[in-house]
Amino acid sequence: MLEKEGAYPIYYAKDHPVESLIKSLWPGNEVLVTTLGRLATRRDQLGPILEAIHKKKAVVVESGSGRRSDRGDEAAQMALDAAGELAMDARGISLQDAKKFSAMGGRATKIKVAREM
Repeated sequence: MLEKEGAYPIYYAKDHPVESLIKSLWPGNEVLVTTLGRLATRRDQLGPILEAIHKKKAVVVESGSGRRSDRGDEAAQMALDAAGELAMDARGISLQDAKKFSAMGGRATKIKVAREM
């Protein structure tokens, strides 16, 4: 998708940490992403990542919506959507960790809760 938009270079999270992307930025650069949530693996990372990009005088642009992080109302909606995306995303835990934690007794169980009225 980003190739069709003419994005270059393309940083893949598996191959390049977001820090290498930030270090490569120059004033006026646009970081083209499918969604803002793709820049982070956890919600608490979004703010510092955006701040670092803006300190470089660059901007994040979502390819699908065209929203930009330098426009207040659009940035707020991007952040809300990204937080929701990350809350529902399974990228935060690796398959290896999932297996490890499961083996340690992380199995879901039914819990009865007594409610007072």
